[in-house]
Amino acid sequence: MHVDPDYWGIGTSEYQFPMVSGMKETGVDQLHLSIYPNPANDMLVVYTGTGINGYDYKIYDMTGRSYPVRYEAMGDKVRIDLSMLSGGIYSLSMKKGTEMLNSKFVVK
Repeated sequence: MHVDPDYWGIGTSEYQFPMVSGMKETGVDQLHLSIYPNPANDMLVVYTGTGINGYDYKIYDMTGRSYPVRYEAMGDKVRIDLSMLSGGIYSLSMKKGTEMLNSKFVVK
């Protein structure tokens, strides 16, 4: 038996069983993504450092259910309305072309 740390699965040399333990946040360091306040109440501000134009925003809860995103552009930031969300942990997905960013946030 062996363990492959890049695969996060345990198995024999012929087969490995993947273990899903959560969602991976991608690209956050490269684009200097900032999301605040976190935890949030009814509003979340998103700043990428490279501009906000062209992104498609989606919000998911931890079960994978998606929620409509209402937002307002404010220069190089976006203000996202969270008033329709109840307290919990959510994931913000931002997609532009082939680039996709994910970040988690908490609603009080």
